[in-house]
Amino acid sequence: MLQDEQLDSYLDSMDELSHDSDVEEKGIHFSLKTDNELDNLKLILAKSIVAYIVKKRWNQKYAAAQLDIDQPKISQMKNNKIAGFSIERLFRFLVKLDWEIDIVLKKK
Repeated sequence: MLQDEQLDSYLDSMDELSHDSDVEEKGIHFSLKTDNELDNLKLILAKSIVAYIVKKRWNQKYAAAQLDIDQPKISQMKNNKIAGFSIERLFRFLVKLDWEIDIVLKKK
């Protein structure tokens, strides 16, 4: 599992992406090495979606329409309330936002 300090740093970098640079060009890289890191992955995916929405200057209602969900779900992601989101659902949101997802599996 990422150490709290590492996760905070990573999430801070996601906030910077939403304001200072182009999320589409930077991409998101994350390595899962233990089962416990799945929750971190969900948080990073949600924060990436929110960073993209902020970068595009979409309001929550418009973003919800783009993802075919209701506005409160956008608010939940924005407030890091991700318990109701599966990784698959977050991947689907990214695909709807025209992101490409590459998954690489390697033997330890």
